[in-house]
Amino acid sequence: MTTTNCLNCGNSFSGHEIYCSACGQKAAVHRLTLSHMLHDAIHFVTHADKGIFYLVKMLALDPGRVAREYVHGRRKKFFSPLNFFLISVGLFVFVTATFKPMGTGNDLSAVKANVMKEPDVVKRQRQLLKLERSEKATAFVAKYSNIIRFIATPLFALLYFLFLRRSGYNFTEFLVAALYFSGFTALIFIFIITPFLLALSGWANFAGVMAYMVIETIYWSLGMNYFLIDRRKPKYGWILLLSIGITTFWFITSGFLMMTYINTGFGL
Repeated sequence: MTTTNCLNCGNSFSGHEIYCSACGQKAAVHRLTLSHMLHDAIHFVTHADKGIFYLVKMLALDPGRVAREYVHGRRKKFFSPLNFFLISVGLFVFVTATFKPMGTGNDLSAVKANVMKEPDVVKRQRQLLKLERSEKATAFVAKYSNIIRFIATPLFALLYFLFLRRSGYNFTEFLVAALYFSGFTALIFIFIITPFLLALSGWANFAGVMAYMVIETIYWSLGMNYFLIDRRKPKYGWILLLSIGITTFWFITSGFLMMTYINTGFGL
């Protein structure tokens, strides 16, 4: 359907425009059909900028370069960091909620049976209450893992910025790198770690989660190193130690909050 005015903003056409000079919408607008919507969705994922698959390839082969070039102005070349992060986190939430790779769907009937053997009524009630809170906590982590990543990612960016601010990058530029790195490590968890976790249980499952944290820490340290490669930066050993410290801080803080809730319920 061809019009003399842009249907989006009302800008007048001279008759030869392909796109509106004011807002960028196509001059010829077709009627919506299911096939057009499907085509737009596929085009968004595979052809927007250079496509999300090209971005994932680059993040795997050259951590930091994507963020560095995006910050330096080559923004048409790569998929948007925020869009990539949102897509990755969306997949992360779907996988953790559906398959429960970190044991959120474990059968606790055996544990409850042992608790019920406790002869002291008061102790038994306390243990049952802790068990109930533990179930709620693990369910919360699975259900709201998107919120957790939304909190963790800018926090990581802030900590890197505070310790590496001599590089000349501002907080937002570190946030761009963090969005790319967090999105990519979410994909590592989905496609590499999850299949192993589903086959493990108990302490083996916990060890798998710890292994993922090690992989994530190493990836972030490499990514930050390459992100700062053309800047005044400390040696890689310092960046690795910083990454370990940030990951440890997050692990201890989040673990402390979870254990406090399990043991006390925050007084609620």
